Amino acid sequence: MDFERRFFEFRAEGGDTGIITGVAVPYGVPSTIGRFTETFKPGAFAPIGNEIRVNLQHERARPLARNVEGGGLVLSDSDIELRATLTLPDTVTGQEARALIERRVLTGFSAEFNVKPGGDTWRGMDRTVTAATLHGISLVDSPAHVGAQLDMEVRWRSSNGQPARRPIWL
Repeated sequence: MDFERRFFEFRAEGGDTGIITGVAVPYGVPSTIGRFTETFKPGAFAPIGNEIRVNLQHERARPLARNVEGGGLVLSDSDIELRATLTLPDTVTGQEARALIERRVLTGFSAEFNVKPGGDTWRGMDRTVTAATLHGISLVDSPAHVGAQLDMEVRWRSSNGQPARRPIWL
């Protein structure tokens, strides 16, 4: 099945916690996608199903989480955005993702979706999406918003052995 994909920045808390949060899809914000502009309306993905998975670079063979209890993914839908909170697993793929985030190779989320029949309208080259099915989210290396800044916090141990935070501006 072919999915449409959109890329957005995220915030990461790496190190021991491995928690990544960010906007999977902003609502009401026009984004340039190739030759057209696209805007998602609030609630465009409602209802959100229970089989949403997070993969590394859109590769289903490299799973990181899913939105079931204990699955490591929490999706929060509001009037302004669809937000994702991901806890990276202690697996080879999770460790790889953590290292790539810390090196600033992975810089955003990418939402995978299909627009439902009648779920979009066009005015010239402007598309408004009102109803779509979310299929997945990926951690990716090329967000759509060029120049978006990723705020990453890495948890580390200070010289006295206590947990501390150090902000890293990318």
